[in-house]
Amino acid sequence: MDLVTGAMGCLAPKLLQLLQDEYNLQKGVRKKVEFLSRELESIHAALRKVAEVPWDQLDEQVKVWARQVREASYDMEDVLDTFHVRVEGDAPADPSRLKRAMKKMRSLFSKGKARHDIASAIEDIKKQLQEVADRRARYKVDEIMAKPVAKTSTIDPRLATMYSEVTKLIGIDKSRGQLISMLSPLWNDNEFNKKMKVVSVVGVGGLGKTTLAKAVYDELKPQFDCWAFVPVGRNPDLKKVFRDILIDLDKETYMASKFTLLDERQLINELHHYLGTKRKQGTELFEVGEGYFNDLINRSMIQAVKSEVDGIVYGCRIHDMVLDLLRSLSHEENFVTILYNNVGIVSGSRVRRLALQGPKHTHQVINRMDMTQVRSVITYRSEWVSIESIPSFKHLRVLFLEGTRIDLQHIGNLVQLRYLGLRHVYVRELPKEIGSLKFLETLDLEETGIIELPSSVGLLTQLICLRAWKTRIPNGILKKLKSLEELQIYPAEDEESKGQLVKDLGYLGELRVLRTLVSRMGERVQYNLMQSLRNLNKIQCLTLVGWCRARDEGNNATWEAAVLPRHLRHLILENIHFSWLPSSINPSRLPNLSHLDLFVAAMEEQALESLGRLPRLYYLKLSTWSTVTLTDIASNGLFQKLRSLSLVQSMVQFVLIKDSRVSFTMWNGVDAMTFDSKMKEEFRVERAIMPNLKELEFLVPLLSLMHENGNCDNLGLEQLTSLNKVTVHLRCESNLPAHEKEIEAEVALRHAADVHPNRPTLSVLYSPPLSIPTAPP
Repeated sequence: MDLVTGAMGCLAPKLLQLLQDEYNLQKGVRKKVEFLSRELESIHAALRKVAEVPWDQLDEQVKVWARQVREASYDMEDVLDTFHVRVEGDAPADPSRLKRAMKKMRSLFSKGKARHDIASAIEDIKKQLQEVADRRARYKVDEIMAKPVAKTSTIDPRLATMYSEVTKLIGIDKSRGQLISMLSPLWNDNEFNKKMKVVSVVGVGGLGKTTLAKAVYDELKPQFDCWAFVPVGRNPDLKKVFRDILIDLDKETYMASKFTLLDERQLINELHHYLGTKRKQGTELFEVGEGYFNDLINRSMIQAVKSEVDGIVYGCRIHDMVLDLLRSLSHEENFVTILYNNVGIVSGSRVRRLALQGPKHTHQVINRMDMTQVRSVITYRSEWVSIESIPSFKHLRVLFLEGTRIDLQHIGNLVQLRYLGLRHVYVRELPKEIGSLKFLETLDLEETGIIELPSSVGLLTQLICLRAWKTRIPNGILKKLKSLEELQIYPAEDEESKGQLVKDLGYLGELRVLRTLVSRMGERVQYNLMQSLRNLNKIQCLTLVGWCRARDEGNNATWEAAVLPRHLRHLILENIHFSWLPSSINPSRLPNLSHLDLFVAAMEEQALESLGRLPRLYYLKLSTWSTVTLTDIASNGLFQKLRSLSLVQSMVQFVLIKDSRVSFTMWNGVDAMTFDSKMKEEFRVERAIMPNLKELEFLVPLLSLMHENGNCDNLGLEQLTSLNKVTVHLRCESNLPAHEKEIEAEVALRHAADVHPNRPTLSVLYSPPLSIPTAPP
């Protein structure tokens, strides 16, 4: 969308901001602002229509007009943002009363001049909009957009075939049966497969493809709550398509004349609303989003990116073909300029977004470019970032540096900056001038050498995201950043600083993501942390790293009294050891928890069952020193939505009992354990256990397994019907990495994977011996 609309969407709101009393605009200017706002909304609506048409189907005149409007929108936004920066003024940081008074006088003079300048700037914007309107009329954009290719034929020639008698189509029975078998809902271990299915019927005209599709549709529609059959041509009129779908869904409602007045966007909203009322209860927002995500993957537009540590999908990368298309469009539309080893600049082009790739960038090439219009700069392992050139980036909003050497001395001059990212950039300190970036919203300092943030960070009151892992923050600064929604930070080492940090967290009411170090905190500080967490009503992802060992009874006592937010989704407790499972972690208190990582020294069956009843748990990493068994995991319906299970200190076994019950055991490799001699293929489970589990990770303590006369071919993995990935840590009990028993164990594991119906991928990792106490402290 931004490729077409540019900054046009945010211009009208920014103009309307000028009407507020604090800006004290003259009456004539206020009227011009109101007029311009209306004009901008009209132009933006036209651009949205352009954006909804596939780029390769747009008329060349429309493309030229949209490109010119986009460039003009950037210039207009630069004017407005510059005015806002000048009016905001500098924060008084000097304690001297006289200096503060003098600074205030200078500020008032500067604001008065800015208000005078904005009047002429408004005139410039008005002229630019007039030019846009003139081009729109000259290119006849509205006429071209009102005559899409889709309307060349008002009557779809396939309509007649929709109502043809099926018996007239010779050989339809076999084809219809094949299609129905492809599209029919499948039952897999009593679990309904709800994935969307798409089947293409291909052939030359006149073969009866539409009649065949209609026959299949008539056969299958009784199995669904709502249905629609709408023919769509090669270049469809989308407004008609959406209205036809709605009429098929509810003819009595949507045949009303008022629905003919709705545009495409309104029809889509109406369709969303109707289908939303038909959505089955129990479909979670996570699953809806996952469906959209998987749809993009299936269409080869994106590829999922998983963490190598926990296997969680944390992002995506676009497909190579999509990347090539984006590069081509970006180059054609001057959307992004990529400079690779000094190659890539188009002569005469205005650079808006600049990407520097490769190590060879000379100052001469960069300095010949006009940087005054640049809005974003991204560098990756580039040797160049010119200190002298930074002041010329007057309108820079985004600066992202990775693997780049830079001196941040002039960073305070980038007053328009919204995003500052420094990754794998070694700098010893962040200059105090960072406080001048009053509009900064994201500060990402991942893998830098910055030990402590300057106190001037407290002036960044619009900061939404602060990622400064392994970087400390001075006392009393954090509570000033009340706009924060994401925070990754270290406290200072002393107890006073830790106490101040956990208290300040309670002031951050907008916080959604928190990751912090909580190592070696006293009982009082722990209590204050729990009180602050109680105030974070919007927190969704909480990661606490390194608290204390399981033998510390105060640790459990603090968590027993904790009241965590009910909408918490991620709870990651790294190196925080509990003697038993705290009562604060249970299904009634955390009904939305989807990701959980914790260590419980003494895990009991009741506690494990409590975790299994978490209704939305998708990922579980559980470490324990205990052996624990769930005697009937199937009938109790435990871990119904679990996708990934990591048990890096336990071996697993699923035992199928004659009465169709299945037990689940986590074995610590120390306690006595009974292993069956073979897989029990003669029994079947009526209800699948862990029906959605796709990834399983566990430990095999080889020497302990031998002492118990056990082996790896009877773990019961065949009971996990959705399993597609298994990771096994084979703990070596000797100095020989290729010991005979280790080889036998790996062969047995691979055989278990091969005979599994899904043939899951198997990774066997050899681990050194671990010291596990015979009883938890």
